[in-house]
Amino acid sequence: MLLQKGALAGLTPFEIGSIMSRVESPDVKSPIELILEEAEAMNVKEKIFLNVVSGMLDKYIASLKRQ
Repeated sequence: MLLQKGALAGLTPFEIGSIMSRVESPDVKSPIELILEEAEAMNVKEKIFLNVVSGMLDKYIASLKRQ
C-alpha cells in the first residue's frame, strides 16, 4: 500500500524508504510505525483498519509533498 501510494504521489524511492526506516536513530520510530500504532489504538476490525491506515498514509504523503 505504501509503495503504491508513494509512487502515485511521485515520491522517490528514497522518500518511500524513509517512511519505512528509522532514519533519525534506532530509538525513534519510523513514520509507518507511528501510523500503524495510531491505527491499532483505534481497535477496529481488519477491513476498517486498512482503510484507516490508507487515510493516514494519504495525509502523511500529502504533508511530505507540501514541504
